[in-house]
Amino acid sequence: MTMFNENATDRDNDEDKAEEEEDEESVTVEVMPEYLRASHLAAGNSGRYPMNGAERTRCARGIAEELVAGDPEWTKIIEG
Repeated sequence: MTMFNENATDRDNDEDKAEEEEDEESVTVEVMPEYLRASHLAAGNSGRYPMNGAERTRCARGIAEELVAGDPEWTKIIEG
């Protein structure tokens, strides 16, 4: 009978994923919060960071690309 510890396996998988993300290039992602989008649409532009209220964070390029794919109008990758 083989014992399977699901928690240990999940932890190992999470650690492997974290290591892969560390190896991947990190980029800055800029996202316009939903509560500000209507005013930017009415103004006809999204202004300039940081006065426009956009939020920026750093993450692995792969994650950044997923974020942009999910909301391309209001999310963009800032190189570096």
